Amino acid sequence: MKVAVCISGQPRNVQRGFTYIQPNLLERNDCDVFIHTWWDSEQVGKTFINAGDHVASNPVAADTLTTIIRLYSPTAMHFEPQIEFDTSNYVENVFPAIKPFASLSQKYSAWRVHELRRESGREYDAVIRLRFDYALQSPITAEDYNLDHIAVPNRCPHVGGIDDTFAIGRASAMDMYGSLYNSIFGLYRAGVPFCDELLLG
Repeated sequence: MKVAVCISGQPRNVQRGFTYIQPNLLERNDCDVFIHTWWDSEQVGKTFINAGDHVASNPVAADTLTTIIRLYSPTAMHFEPQIEFDTSNYVENVFPAIKPFASLSQKYSAWRVHELRRESGREYDAVIRLRFDYALQSPITAEDYNLDHIAVPNRCPHVGGIDDTFAIGRASAMDMYGSLYNSIFGLYRAGVPFCDELLLG
């Protein structure tokens, strides 16, 4: 079974995350890795701050990109400076502790990494989406999942929401999962509260 592993978002704690992702995912599946991440040399020495305004990483190392390439040997990778997303449309009906900028950034990166996978022209039996800092606590073998459905962690605190930190499913379903960025404004205008998990649900 051929698996595409799509890693996106800020390059937080790359080496530490790899110590979980490598034994519990990459070694257990026939994987190609696709990566989209935000990168600017001005990040070096700084920490990433999460949506809750907490420090979410160790200081960023100057060799972060080369470390990513060395560890993951990606089939395709794209990095770019952080886009300054316009959040002026998202001022009402926003859940507490949700920052539209962080949400737009995350969903854009997830969309771009799925685009990289599609642009490769390769076919995959399963597609997995996760972040660099996702600490997999148990083994993931794609063959163990019913890929007719998208499987996500069962820990979303919002009724009707879907956890957005990890997902596995067939490529066709994951294409839809990964394209949320392009639907956010329409969903929000239709009355869905601005909350990552509810927009995904």
